[in-house]
Amino acid sequence: MLILDGTPVEDSQRIRRSSEQARAAGGSGELIMQPWIEGSQYSTESIVMAGHVIFTAVALRNYERLGDPIVYPYVIEDGSDSGIQGHSSQISSLTETIERRARPLGWDNLTVKGDLVLHDGEWWIIELAARLSGGFFASSIIR
Repeated sequence: MLILDGTPVEDSQRIRRSSEQARAAGGSGELIMQPWIEGSQYSTESIVMAGHVIFTAVALRNYERLGDPIVYPYVIEDGSDSGIQGHSSQISSLTETIERRARPLGWDNLTVKGDLVLHDGEWWIIELAARLSGGFFASSIIR
């Protein structure tokens, strides 16, 4: 079941076809699916030293065209706004989330690019990567 603009949409044939294509392309036959998590989405760029996040730049990711029939069912990010709108406790919990997830990976002296969703006051990780962000985020947006 898919959700479009908060409305359940039956689309099992498309899901089945997409799943089969993904399994075939992956080689192992396994498939990982992630549900859509409602909430504000953020891109982050963190500096980790000695296992601690010492700095995190944050940008709100914009998805104004999610329900647009021209781009559906694809998710297209159409820009970002620098900074985080919220309380210092949100920023603190964001930093703690990144730090807690980087530690078991042995990421103790590097930059960590993150995509996260703030859902009901809790941070959900879409992606963490041991690299700089693309799309000019690391080079232009957060100077």
